[in-house]
Amino acid sequence: MLLFYVKAAHVVAVVSWFSGLFFLVRMMIYHVEALQASPPKTEIVELMELAERRISGIILNPMMVATILLGTVLVYLTGALYEPWLHVKLFFVLVLMAYHFYCLKMKSQLKIGRVPMRSASLRLFNEVPFFLLVGIVVTVYVHSAVAGIAAVGILAAVVVGVGVVFKWVQNGGKR
Repeated sequence: MLLFYVKAAHVVAVVSWFSGLFFLVRMMIYHVEALQASPPKTEIVELMELAERRISGIILNPMMVATILLGTVLVYLTGALYEPWLHVKLFFVLVLMAYHFYCLKMKSQLKIGRVPMRSASLRLFNEVPFFLLVGIVVTVYVHSAVAGIAAVGILAAVVVGVGVVFKWVQNGGKR
């Protein structure tokens, strides 16, 4: 019975963590656009700084910690430490943590008026957690390291393909 409650709490923490990551980068997009406006929109910049601080302090950091703690308890309760699929999942989680900390670094740069990326680049950057989410979910539910990696690869190929076709159509069918 305890296992089911821990799993449920882990899923809630993961969903909240991902939501916070998506929301933080979205606020940074608005922040960058407000900084680059002519003249800069200082009231929006201040509002975005407040939102970014609250997102990271209330949602992002606590939910990352909760996800890791609950995940550790799950590994212990299920005895999955030596399962190959878990190692792939943990790799995806480590990449997600690196993404998390890089977002916090960009937030700090924005606070002092440095623009780490253009808003168009940030919009693409905001899709990274989605690919990691797909890899994590497929790996965990299929219990296959290969399936998780394949899912991310296939999804990436589809997204790149759609992007190429979209760009081709925008250019009127020309290269």
